[in-house]
Amino acid sequence: MPVRVRPPAPAFAREASEGCHAEADRRRWALCPRATAWQATLASEAKAWTDQGDWGITLPQIHLFEMRRLEMLSNTIFGVAMTLLAYDLPKASSFAQAPDWHDVLRVYAQPVIALTISFVVAGLFWFSHHRRLAVAPEASRGVVFLNLFFLLSIIILPVTNGLYGVYRLDSVVAVIYGFHLLVIAALNAVLWVLALRGRHDPQLLAPALFPVCVFVLGTAMAFVEPRVAQYVWCLAFLAPLAGWVAARRSA
Repeated sequence: MPVRVRPPAPAFAREASEGCHAEADRRRWALCPRATAWQATLASEAKAWTDQGDWGITLPQIHLFEMRRLEMLSNTIFGVAMTLLAYDLPKASSFAQAPDWHDVLRVYAQPVIALTISFVVAGLFWFSHHRRLAVAPEASRGVVFLNLFFLLSIIILPVTNGLYGVYRLDSVVAVIYGFHLLVIAALNAVLWVLALRGRHDPQLLAPALFPVCVFVLGTAMAFVEPRVAQYVWCLAFLAPLAGWVAARRSA
């Protein structure tokens, strides 16, 4: 006896049936509180994954700049500028014959004093600059350009140092040199204020503000007595001590 096989349903009928089953499943899931909570959890995890990279690390915002790239540039600039400070030191050809102690002091005293002040000041600002980049590893475009102006002031330091090393006791030259140091300190202080972003941290802010006060006083002294101004500028070397004192007082 032949067996009668039911013919397959048309394609449009199968799609309608599958759509009805899917709609029924969706309604059953919507009526279940546990399923609703599970769906919400999946949605939040999916959003968190889209905000992260392939390894689960939060990606930096597009409008921010990674300061580690600026760190490599600043290392080069500080290294070259601090090396060029010794370029204007007198050569052996400055002496017509073997010099005595008086001749050595007369030729090398002023340039070596200027070199020492400039080198230590540049070293302090190099340390402060790298510490600031560690505190704020990302920055906006405006802060990046302000950092470039700060590095420009470091590049010019060998120029004013050479001038000051030859005419250290001249009032005009001493004021120019002091004003240059003041500009470097002021830019560094402004960058620290922006890096802290309103945070009250005297241990970090005091070492940045202390040299500004010292160079203001030293530049004002250069108008009156350039010989005394060089000793006032050396007080900027105590900037780390100012940070330590500020931390102790805040504690």
